Formats: sequence, structure tokens, C-alpha cells
Amino acid sequence: MRIAGGIIALVVGLIQLIISATAAFFVDVAGDIVQAAAESNQQQVEAQEAMASAAIWVYVSLAVGLLTFIFGILAIAQKKPSNGMVIIVLGIVGVVMAILGGGGIIGLLWPGLIVLAGVFAFIGAKQPA
Repeated sequence: MRIAGGIIALVVGLIQLIISATAAFFVDVAGDIVQAAAESNQQQVEAQEAMASAAIWVYVSLAVGLLTFIFGILAIAQKKPSNGMVIIVLGIVGVVMAILGGGGIIGLLWPGLIVLAGVFAFIGAKQPA
């Protein structure tokens, strides 16, 4: 189960990392375009605030994807339950982000996979009593 959890975390983390990196690039480019297109200072300030808010979400998602990928590798390589716990916490961060972002049930599936991977990694690494 530890290997299965690690592989799930590795794959989900890699996909999230790629999607978030692409989104971060587009958020930066869109911020530059919006800044250049704003006609007044008030519009520019509002546009910069909106882009900063989007950038925060994207960069947190990028960090979650990167850490999920790294701890997926660690879950495969090591028999430590702490790796599974970290993956579970990362999944919970994703769940909170999905709830705050209003993603609905579909939005909860992706972080749910991360939580599931963490549970598998944690249970698989537990030493039998």
C-alpha cells in the first residue's frame, strides 16, 4: 500500500505541478497585459489586486503539487509514516483551497486523491504491532 500511495502521490503531484506551473506563467503574462491595458490608475490598482489574488492561489497550488511529488518519491523510497502524514496534510490544504474557491464536488476530487495517496502511504508504512 505504501508503494501504491507513493505512486498516486507522485503522479497526482506531477500533474498538478505541470498545470500549476502553466497557470503561473499565464497569470504573470495576464498581469502584464492587464497592467498595460488599464486606462486609469483606479483600473490599474483593481486589476493588480485581482491578479495578485489569482497569483497567490496559483503559487500555493504549485507548492502543493511540488511537495506532493517530492513526498510521493519519499513514500516510495522510505518506510516512514511521516511521509504519508505530510501527503495527507497537503491533501487537506488542497481540500480547503477547493472549498474556499467554490470548486464543488468535482473540485474536491483532485485533493481527495492526494489525501487517499497519503492514507495509503501512511498505512503501508506503519510497522505491524
